[in-house]
Amino acid sequence: MTVWFIMIAILGAHQAFQYPMVFKALNPMYAFNLVLNYPGGIWFLGAVFLCSTGGEALYSDLGHCGKQNIRVSWSVVKICLLLSYFGQAAFILNNPTIDWKKFLHFMQ
Repeated sequence: MTVWFIMIAILGAHQAFQYPMVFKALNPMYAFNLVLNYPGGIWFLGAVFLCSTGGEALYSDLGHCGKQNIRVSWSVVKICLLLSYFGQAAFILNNPTIDWKKFLHFMQ
């Protein structure tokens, strides 16, 4: 799994640094704007939060490894997932006409 997470982080970073505007998503003002100005924005923001934290299910059965191992591994996994998400967003913004299998094209 380590190889997989590092691979998607590298692929994501490669795409994200080609279109660095995706890092503007880290600004919390966009989330506030979404919640305040769009009906249903809170539901969308909640879905985004669940997607970004859903990877923790991978570690739900690692309780026997100890807290320190889970903390270290989760910090690495979270960084890798965020780089992958930013890379996928950058890829979609750079290639708006590509078909629906975007993640597969992202890997090529």
